[in-house]
Amino acid sequence: MKKLKEIFYFSNSGTRIVVTKLIDNTRMKEDNHADYFNSYSKTVPLKGTDGQVEWTKNDVTFWLTTMDQEKVVRVAEEYRAKEEEQDAKREAKRLARAQKAKLDNHKDTE
Repeated sequence: MKKLKEIFYFSNSGTRIVVTKLIDNTRMKEDNHADYFNSYSKTVPLKGTDGQVEWTKNDVTFWLTTMDQEKVVRVAEEYRAKEEEQDAKREAKRLARAQKAKLDNHKDTE
């Protein structure tokens, strides 16, 4: 699978790949999302194909992976927006605490 991932990394957006095993089933993390294959693709079960196939008596699930080279940029922007929102909330709390402390200090000096 590692060699397949290396090959597919260079596929154009929109390229579709059908496999019987997930190419990558690791979860993306915020700090290193660009390292994951799923940062460049979307994988879903291929509907209507569950069941036995001629090479095995076991049920086989087929997966459809669609390459999306722009996804990594969108995910990075989402992470950045989330981080900026959290920073803004922390700053608002800090300012509120500072303002409260200033008011409390002002009341004490009267």
